[in-house]
Amino acid sequence: MTVDNVDEILKKLNDGTIKYDDLIVWIPSPAANHAFYPEWLVRERVIDDEEKEKYLDWEIHYFEESRGYEKFPAYLPIPGPGLDESEFSYEYYTYYPVETKERDKSGKPRAFITGVAGQDGSYLAEFLLSFGYEVYGCDLKGPDSENLTEIRDKLNWVDVDLSDQYAIRRALRNILPDEIYHLAGHTHVGESFDQEKAYRVWHDIVWTNKMMLRAAQKTAQETGQRLAYFFAGTSELFGNQPAPQNELTQFAPVSPYAMAKQEAVAEVRNYRRWYGNPASVGLMFNHGSIRRPDKFVERKISMAVAKIQHGLMEKEKFGNIKSVRDFGSAVEYVQVMHKILQQEHPNDYVIGTGVGISIEDLLSYAFSLVGKNWRDHVEIDESLLRPIEVNALIADASKARRELGWEPTITAKELIEELVGHDLQMLRESSR
Repeated sequence: MTVDNVDEILKKLNDGTIKYDDLIVWIPSPAANHAFYPEWLVRERVIDDEEKEKYLDWEIHYFEESRGYEKFPAYLPIPGPGLDESEFSYEYYTYYPVETKERDKSGKPRAFITGVAGQDGSYLAEFLLSFGYEVYGCDLKGPDSENLTEIRDKLNWVDVDLSDQYAIRRALRNILPDEIYHLAGHTHVGESFDQEKAYRVWHDIVWTNKMMLRAAQKTAQETGQRLAYFFAGTSELFGNQPAPQNELTQFAPVSPYAMAKQEAVAEVRNYRRWYGNPASVGLMFNHGSIRRPDKFVERKISMAVAKIQHGLMEKEKFGNIKSVRDFGSAVEYVQVMHKILQQEHPNDYVIGTGVGISIEDLLSYAFSLVGKNWRDHVEIDESLLRPIEVNALIADASKARRELGWEPTITAKELIEELVGHDLQMLRESSR
């Protein structure tokens, strides 16, 4: 939107309220032509008085307000080297005042959780609150999510665009968290093969992680606050590498989801090396709970058992039931996320039980809980098979046991018992 009256901005530039040294210079990278969220590179530029006079002659435009800038976002067309005044290279100037809030005197540690309304985020928030933390969180699902029912009044909600590093920086400077848990993002492997969703998968995983890391690094630099950073990786990174897999197993992703996670993990590791960021990765193997949507296999199994037991369906469709996975409890896995950020030196850890079970065996056990034979109620649907299947993912979490003192206690069968019991009860109550 073109602004005809820029007197207020020009007045502040001229009277020194806004100094050119304070301006942030934005340069569009080659990615700026991308249909979605372009990447921006940031650099500082010293502008002398002669240049200043030239710049003030040019028309100033506002950025969209939706990008969340504070007061004077503007760009000026600048004549580039060898260009006539009729041709311009564009540099973007943004005055970005951010107030840093003082930490209160309570002495409570603070955590900021993205994806706080999801399975892991909500359990982590509950766990940290029980430890006496002040917990701040954001999620596209909003604060009214059912997963937050028990802690809604204790949770500090944050509205922030995770695709905008400056919006994140503003939030972080207001919160000044001790720990950041970046759990938001796409989580379903099968859906990532949908070409219409491929960019969204990349954006939700890679781009938001990139913006979070940049914002955390700059906020730490500007405030002196140590911001320990946790990123949720995935066992899918290992692809069809021989099981069990540990931190030294080479990544071999075979899905768009895992490929995006690989890029994000590399970014975390590089920020750790380049800037000394206390950033760590949890290479999380499958973990479920009653808060897991039924598009995930363990919950799909338990819901199928419950619906068939209540006469609501006869059969459920599944894809590759020969694949082997290492299933654990989300309630336990969020506790190790916290342990990871308590380490003096940041590091990456494989998190899993170390015990694999096939989907077929999980089906067999789940249906046996209600006295049924799974073969009578399961139909194999080839449309549910992935283009490339991952055969076996089993964790070697010996490093986590050794360095973190963490030991999972809930097995895959105990998890499925909990899920089946919950879903049977849920349908029983809903039918009354």
